[in-house]
Amino acid sequence: MEQFPNQQDHNTLPKSVIRPGGRFKTVWNYLVLLATFWYAMIVPFQVAMSSNHELEPAWIFTVDLLLTLFFITDIWISFRTAFMQDGETIADLKIIQQRYLRGWFALDLLATLPLGWYFLMQGDFESGTLLGLFRLLRVVKLHALFRLFNLGVSLRFHAQLALLFFWISVGINWLACGWMWLVPNQSGDDWVSFTIEAYYWVVTTLTTVGYGDITPIDNPTRIYTMGVMLVGVGMYGMVIGNISSLLVSSNQYKYKKRQKIENLVSFMRQYKVPINIQNEVYGFYRHFLLEQAADDRTILQELPEAIQSRIYSHINVMLLRQVPLFEKASEECLMDLEKRLESMVCSPGEELFKAGTMGEDMYFLTHGAVEVFSADGRLLAKLRRRSFFGELSLIYEKPRNATIRSATFCDMFRLKKSDFLQVISNCPHFKNSLEKALATRYGEETKGLVPVWNQRQKN
Repeated sequence: MEQFPNQQDHNTLPKSVIRPGGRFKTVWNYLVLLATFWYAMIVPFQVAMSSNHELEPAWIFTVDLLLTLFFITDIWISFRTAFMQDGETIADLKIIQQRYLRGWFALDLLATLPLGWYFLMQGDFESGTLLGLFRLLRVVKLHALFRLFNLGVSLRFHAQLALLFFWISVGINWLACGWMWLVPNQSGDDWVSFTIEAYYWVVTTLTTVGYGDITPIDNPTRIYTMGVMLVGVGMYGMVIGNISSLLVSSNQYKYKKRQKIENLVSFMRQYKVPINIQNEVYGFYRHFLLEQAADDRTILQELPEAIQSRIYSHINVMLLRQVPLFEKASEECLMDLEKRLESMVCSPGEELFKAGTMGEDMYFLTHGAVEVFSADGRLLAKLRRRSFFGELSLIYEKPRNATIRSATFCDMFRLKKSDFLQVISNCPHFKNSLEKALATRYGEETKGLVPVWNQRQKN
């Protein structure tokens, strides 16, 4: 994860809520991965051993009980872990729980249900294979990898290499256990020698060495061997390709971002910029470099300017089309509006307008969050991306009915009243659909008010 020196998070969370990018949650996610790795490696081995009539050690059941309790605790922690949205930490427990229930909860519950203990309590020790298959459901907890990526964990070369060999080791283990399940231990070797022999066969087959000292003996094992050979060809190409790619260019885009941050740090130190200003600068670059998936201008910079302009126009027209007031507007009107949008970035705590003042513009929020306050300072709502505000003062000559203040770094577009009126004059038919949309959306709130274009016609 790329770090910003001297950066402090002044947003305090309730004690009942866990910070998503905090040290505790990050360590906990790695522990979940470790526990899941245990099941991914041990359970297939248990299934293979059950086919060879090997008894399962009693301590395996103890570990399984402890990990069941661990996974139950993980569900409880997930219900109380805040999440990031548009650069804002969402700490409302109700929203957190709703999001988790709609997301990973079903998989976490499936991985936590102690189905194997049902067989243990029934005394059904003969169903070792079935017991192992139920335990294998715990492997779905590997989605914790995605939880780490969602927290913004940026894997460097050694971590990416470790992740690659993590999947290779799991794959080899499963293939070896499949061979042990298909080819029982008939020679009477101890289980250690039998296991090593199975791993030896998998590695020699996957790497296309194939010494021929261990060969399939019937049709099922021959079919299995052919499948392993095909997997080996793909795995060999994947390993070579991934390692070569990592060595040549370990994620060039993230490297460029990291280099930019390092240059920024050197600049701050050289000129001894005050800490409070540094925090603002690092906060902006966190928003600009880390919160956004990619710099769209970097992606499109190789295209001709005419094509770039058409792409940005299409994106902005889509944004305008999401505004209920403009959904009935023609494509020509929306394209005219789009050309007049003014892009802007706001810092946290920046006041966009104040209640009681006359408005001359409206805003379209594309990233971040803003807070809506009443005239007496009460927090009324919080608006996030794809929201719009300020439209009533744009359309009617009336004061602002609320104060808007940015809660995070925000990307937005501004539409000025003068530009809006120019569009109205260019698209007379737009006025009718707009007036109907206003009546439908606001009803009594705008009763008796005259749109600004009608006022100017009278004047």
